[in-house]
Order: sequence, then C-alpha cells, then structure tokens
Amino acid sequence: MLDIDLMWLYGENSYLSCVITPEKLEKVGDKLGIPADHRFTDYNDLIACPDVDAVDIATWNSMHVPIAKAAALAGKHFSVEKPVGMNYAETYDLARTAEQMG
Repeated sequence: MLDIDLMWLYGENSYLSCVITPEKLEKVGDKLGIPADHRFTDYNDLIACPDVDAVDIATWNSMHVPIAKAAALAGKHFSVEKPVGMNYAETYDLARTAEQMG
C-alpha cells in the first residue's frame, strides 16, 4: 500500500482517497460529509469510479507518473504538479500514453 496521506478531487461532489489507515479515511470522510461510497483506500479504485472526471495529482514525485498513467488509461483528465516524472523516459511514456488515449 502506498504511503499517501490524502488525495482530494473537487467538483460538484468531493471524493477522498486516503491510504494511511482506513480509520483516518473514516474520520476525515465523516468530518467532511463525504459519502462512504466516495471514499477510497486505493487510487486505482478512485480513478475507476464513474463519478470521477479528472484527477489532480499532488503526491510524492515518484508517484506522479504511475497515478497519471492510470488516469490516462482510464480515460480521465489529469493534472500533475512539478516534476511530472522522475526522468525523461517515464515522462515521455506518460505523454505518449495520454496522447494515444486522447
């Protein structure tokens, strides 16, 4: 399991992904009024949610490309903070994947 604290997506509805502990996810989700079916412990599940249109990635640099690539392959829009990737090759691979997915 990744050691990401919180991942938010904002929109008409809010979605929360927290992979530190399920207890933390429950506490934060309850405090913010996020329905249980919109709380995720894995970013892949969050990306697969049909209600999610876009993913904003602001986590450890080494996770930017894996999360962005998962979003691209799922047909979701994404944005990534700098640096996009850890090196040219993985960044180029992400760009090609995103371009191919449209």
